[in-house]
Amino acid sequence: MRVKPGWLALLGLVLALMATRWPLAPPFLFDWDNVNYALALKEFAPLKSQPHRGYPLFIGLSRMVYWFAGSPEWTGLVMGLIGSAVAVCMVRQVGRAMFGEKAGWIAAALLFCHPVFVLAGAVNHIRTFLAAGAAATAFFVWRGEWRKAAFVLGVAGGFRTEMIPVLAPLVFVWPLVSGRAKWRELLTPAGVLALTAAPWLAVMAAYSGGPLQMLRSNGALLRTAFDGHSLWYEGFTAAAVVTALFAAYWNVIGGLAWAWAVPWAVRRGGFEGRWAQSAFLAFWFTPPFLLNAVVQVTDPDQTLASVAATCVAGAWALSMVRWQWSLAACAVSVGLFVFPPKRLGREASLPWLRRTAAVQARAFEEIRRVPGPRRIVLEGDWPSLRQVSYYFPEDWVECRGVTAHGNVIPSSAAPAGLAEVVVKAGSRD
Repeated sequence: MRVKPGWLALLGLVLALMATRWPLAPPFLFDWDNVNYALALKEFAPLKSQPHRGYPLFIGLSRMVYWFAGSPEWTGLVMGLIGSAVAVCMVRQVGRAMFGEKAGWIAAALLFCHPVFVLAGAVNHIRTFLAAGAAATAFFVWRGEWRKAAFVLGVAGGFRTEMIPVLAPLVFVWPLVSGRAKWRELLTPAGVLALTAAPWLAVMAAYSGGPLQMLRSNGALLRTAFDGHSLWYEGFTAAAVVTALFAAYWNVIGGLAWAWAVPWAVRRGGFEGRWAQSAFLAFWFTPPFLLNAVVQVTDPDQTLASVAATCVAGAWALSMVRWQWSLAACAVSVGLFVFPPKRLGREASLPWLRRTAAVQARAFEEIRRVPGPRRIVLEGDWPSLRQVSYYFPEDWVECRGVTAHGNVIPSSAAPAGLAEVVVKAGSRD
């Protein structure tokens, strides 16, 4: 039986993702959020941050993967593989539809090598679906298939809730501004979006104690999580401005590899007749970027919905020059991941990832040396309270006045007479 080239390409992509992401991942759940998803595999409880903000379709698919993966750690890796593969394939489709076959392959390569995307595939697996959902939605919008775009957006929202508000302008405003549809033609897509999102919203509301409680808990989570470093919540504080600047940097870091090609492409006439493509990419990029810069961004890979758009823009520029320059651009992106600029984008880099994982591994080993049950006092950011409580559920874990026990946060104070372990954990700085 003859195997189609498309299936061979997909198999090659999956193998390449496994070879480049999985060796970077530590053998334990890397962060607070990863533990939340792991706990949700057994009990879906948004009010307990299992997981925070719900993500019911992501958890549903994760539970199916968990059935054969066997552990939360492997489940996360497989989910990151799925999200990464869909994202790369869909970015290729968008690039090809907008700028041609060559640009499609370049867009896929740029995303594959993007430092922020590599980080997500290795340790922050759910965020690969930001790029996947955004690119899939953009593909159908560009083709004028409004109902399919609305359906895809409704599904993407079940993986990352913020996808719906940030991509709704692309689905419902872009067709009107570009003159490709009248408002009456978008009524059916609006209904499709509502019907697609309704089931997972109902599940999330039911497990959150009702719609109002769901909205309150999500609002409180945002205010707590971004207290002190959000322009939306705090105004123009120094920390909030720095966070906005990092959101901008994480969005454009991949562009450092191909920005030089833009003037060259313009001189060669590559911009002539491209106003529609430019406006489309602006509609795609701007809302998720503003969400990151103004409301919330704590990690580089939270920017992947807009990063995917920059990869398509880069593909247009590089498609105007020789293919060797595309390889050079990918090499530069990999270089930025392996050798990041000092004090810039450190959390989207191999040195940061290795250092953080090593600090956590040493902390776990230090705890295991002391017979339990224990009173564990954490001083620093890594490992997190949630991680330590997950891997040592019989112990009481304290960090900055908060106590956890048996994966419950907050918990009662530790009883007297326990062996004490003070972990001078790592810092984000």
